[in-house]
Amino acid sequence: MKLNALLEEFNTSIAQLQQKENRTIPLSKKIITLSHEILWKMNTIMKKNDFNSVQSEINFFKQIKPVPLSSLIYRKELIGFESFFPKICPKQQDKYFNHHLTRLQRFFSSNIDFGQYIEMDCTHLDEHYFTRNSNEKFTDTGNIINLQNPEFSSPKGTLLAQFKAYCKLVLYIRKKKLSPYESANEQTETHRLKWVGSKVDLIELIYAVHSSGSLKKETGLKEVAGACEKLFEVDLGNYYRKFIELKNRKMVERTQYIDRLKSSLIDRMNQADD
Repeated sequence: MKLNALLEEFNTSIAQLQQKENRTIPLSKKIITLSHEILWKMNTIMKKNDFNSVQSEINFFKQIKPVPLSSLIYRKELIGFESFFPKICPKQQDKYFNHHLTRLQRFFSSNIDFGQYIEMDCTHLDEHYFTRNSNEKFTDTGNIINLQNPEFSSPKGTLLAQFKAYCKLVLYIRKKKLSPYESANEQTETHRLKWVGSKVDLIELIYAVHSSGSLKKETGLKEVAGACEKLFEVDLGNYYRKFIELKNRKMVERTQYIDRLKSSLIDRMNQADD
């Protein structure tokens, strides 16, 4: 299938839109339109072709489709948030921030088991969550924005997209809460580094940098983690707990990501020598 190519097309188009438009609401409207178009194209491809393996189906519903779908959800949320944001009264702004953050916290709390499944990079339920064979057994509680087509949906695919969208929205609101008078564009579009690896990998990297002595002595771990969350637009959650999980790995597997970094760099150097 050409689904991977469509995903690359989507990411490229997003980058082009961000270069041409720096106002949040107009940009969001364009991204919403683009997201709908990509999802429609993906749906059309799936009507003509089927997956050649269970793993390829899981990959689509877990890794590919949630990208445009989460973008669609996030941008709809942004438009709603910015359209009704109090422009003058600081007390009303604080109330508005707290209302939205409380609403998002209710969502995360009501789906805490699934959230932990995703944050811990679990895979043992993927066949149930991200294939269509389980549609009758599981209900996708995130179907508030979903194409009503059982052949284009999996039990938890839309819920995963909501998680991704709402994590970004939390970061957006937190940043705006610190500087409510900054333009929405300045808060969301100034940096475009997107972390696509696992959160566990980033946490391993953060602890490694903090432990190396490369930063000022007074720099705390919380400060490093917070900076990375803003830079890469990712919510790391309880990174202290995840560090304990890293520490409990077998000795030869403790630094999986750092080891991959070293191997990748050596490979690149070797290629440059050819």
